[in-house]
Amino acid sequence: MTREQQITQILTELETQAFGCGRGECANPDISDFTQRIMDLDMFQPGTKVMYAPEHYGCDMSRWEKGIVKAYGPEAGKYFVVYNCGGEWDHYQDYTAALTSVSDLRLGWR
Repeated sequence: MTREQQITQILTELETQAFGCGRGECANPDISDFTQRIMDLDMFQPGTKVMYAPEHYGCDMSRWEKGIVKAYGPEAGKYFVVYNCGGEWDHYQDYTAALTSVSDLRLGWR
């Protein structure tokens, strides 16, 4: 999915919540989640260095894994990330990527 398609998906979800799925019900959705998801698209672009750090790892940074964003995922908030490429980070595009939720990623390598 392209960045533009993901933004369209996010805006469609916002519109659906705001207008009650077309039932004429007015709602006042919290747009902070939608705003954050759009900002994530700019922060986690293909080629961005990330750390896989899911909540259940806690602060144990020894468990965090290096990765590079390979592509936007099939839905907003998910990305394909290459984690293990034998140190061949310059050729990460040649390796298989895992679909990962943005909530499990941290920017940069530590």
